[in-house]
Amino acid sequence: MKKILLSVAVVLSAASFTASAQVNTFEDIGIVQSVQLGKNVINVNETLYSLPNTVQIEDVSAILKLKPGYLVGFSGIVGTPYNRINSLYLYPQSVTEVEQNLKNISDTTEAGGAQR
Repeated sequence: MKKILLSVAVVLSAASFTASAQVNTFEDIGIVQSVQLGKNVINVNETLYSLPNTVQIEDVSAILKLKPGYLVGFSGIVGTPYNRINSLYLYPQSVTEVEQNLKNISDTTEAGGAQR
């Protein structure tokens, strides 16, 4: 009987831990609005997140690869003062679009400057 009670207690304890672990995690997707390199903080969908250097993309700290306008998917742990991102996916198509837009702006600026 003691073994059964102990087994039930362990299962309930594990279920409780799993439920609390799920509550303390998050997943989201959104557009990067700003990157604060010195603070390891990014703003996505008007929410600030901590992005440690340990989170990497192609063997480089993810925060160094991000620019405003990039679409990212991410997950992590709820924390204070910011939720901490533990995993991040950078959508390649958004990188291409942002880089093309920056090139177009640069080309337009150079053309405008040449006309003066």
